[in-house]
Amino acid sequence: MCGTRMRSRAEAGRAASALALFLLLAGAAHAHDARPIFVQLHETEPLQFALTASLPPPLAPHRLRLALGPDCAPQASAASWRCRTDPQLLRLRLPSGAAALPILLRLRWRDGTSETRVFAPGESELALPAREEALAVFASYLSLGVRHMLTGWDHLCIVLLLLWLARRAWPLLGAITGFTLGHSVTLALGALSLITLPLAYVECLIALSVVWLAAQMRRAPHAAPPARRLMPLAAAIGLLHGLGFASVLRALGLPQTEVPMALFGFNLGVEVGQLIFLAGWLALAAAAARLAAMLPQLNPLRARMRPLMLLAIGSIAAYWTLARGADLLFA
Repeated sequence: MCGTRMRSRAEAGRAASALALFLLLAGAAHAHDARPIFVQLHETEPLQFALTASLPPPLAPHRLRLALGPDCAPQASAASWRCRTDPQLLRLRLPSGAAALPILLRLRWRDGTSETRVFAPGESELALPAREEALAVFASYLSLGVRHMLTGWDHLCIVLLLLWLARRAWPLLGAITGFTLGHSVTLALGALSLITLPLAYVECLIALSVVWLAAQMRRAPHAAPPARRLMPLAAAIGLLHGLGFASVLRALGLPQTEVPMALFGFNLGVEVGQLIFLAGWLALAAAAARLAAMLPQLNPLRARMRPLMLLAIGSIAAYWTLARGADLLFA
């Protein structure tokens, strides 16, 4: 009886811990939408510009104030501006909650060319480029790729699950290589509109892939697949996640004259963000192992952390799937 009661208490403790972790991370379900503030400046007539902006869905009801300067004046509304020379500065007044989002600016010139720049979160004055340069496009899309990877909770969950599934260095290298090859293919094809799927469907499927992988690992935590099977599995998951990256790029737009450089920069940025996350997690795991070696009483807690995190990741991903599925049904 005493043993049964102790087991019940232990199970209740694990359930409570998983619930607390779920509640702590559940806010990330909607925080995944880390798409930047999108501003477009379109030259409709010589030195006359249409100025528009859009906020990500969670901030859509808020208002974003824009102004061109210094040699520009608004016409009938702040959406139309007349300038004496090419505009050099764009001022923004960000609503509350938007200061943590990067700003993506797209300029469309009257001759049909376009260019894109990414600015750091919280900037209120943006220096407008005079012309498109390959290096500037590469830097902008590299930054956008890093930011998107490090703020994409579902992408990070997959990388973490692949790390746990690999267990050793060589299988991990194969898994990361497979994931990279998979998302690189669909990122390029999707961004060039050779494959098109609505972003809402893609995000729902991505969340479902996290649920499936977490459930497989939860069911058989010690049955790691052979290295030769891990790479194709990671590649298949990468194909799906690449469609998510491509949907973001397609929604934001690619520069007209530097498409290869933009694609290369964004894809490399995703890889850099992925490596930053892996390096940080491995450093954290090494520090935890050293601490457990110095304090052996922490070993039982350390042994329970991975099952609890698997349960939390699977639960959160299930919530993402249901929430995104409901958005599709009631859109």
